[in-house]
Amino acid sequence: MRAQRQCPKCAGESLWNVRDMHEHDGKRWAQLGKIEGVTPLETFICAGCGYAAWYSGAAGSLKLHRVFDAHLRCLDCGSDQLHVEQMREWPDDGSLTRVPLGMTIAVCGCGRCEWVRGAGGSGDVPVRDERPCPRCLDDHCQKLFPVYEDGLRVLPVAVVDKVGIGAFELRWCNRCSLCEWFAREIDMLRPDGRHIIYMEGETRTAGPVAGGPYR
Repeated sequence: MRAQRQCPKCAGESLWNVRDMHEHDGKRWAQLGKIEGVTPLETFICAGCGYAAWYSGAAGSLKLHRVFDAHLRCLDCGSDQLHVEQMREWPDDGSLTRVPLGMTIAVCGCGRCEWVRGAGGSGDVPVRDERPCPRCLDDHCQKLFPVYEDGLRVLPVAVVDKVGIGAFELRWCNRCSLCEWFAREIDMLRPDGRHIIYMEGETRTAGPVAGGPYR
């Protein structure tokens, strides 16, 4: 999606690029700062359907391994040379009412990141997604909206001047574990020319909004 500058879902060419997605009030979402080499993270979001693809800016320095799984391939370039990391659990300090289900992040050398399995916890109730999995075509899929980053805080699409904008919907396949992210409620998203970029074809525009995501 980043290289093609086109949404693989709806073929839309108007995209948002939200950079430094992993930082929020000095904390790192899902403790990604403890996963060496994966950060920094950014997203490319289709302005039309909301489909969101994650990328790691440090992918070129990661140690890649061949993954012997016919279903686990880079969603952009199809490579099976991936860096795979298991996400750490949240600290059990009694302050959180939700904890993430087991998730793994797979990072390709081209930068594309794939989240394997779902997210949520005892306080989250996923629902059946009637659409078949786009990778294995299985119809045992689920979706969750919104996704929580910790405790009761919704994971925002971006944060501008400490105010969260939007929320993510997560869909996943119970068979092949493909996860798909969609950005919702992003009508208030505005470009700032640095952390939030709007791209329409080959044209990039920057607006007057100050600040950036997770700053």
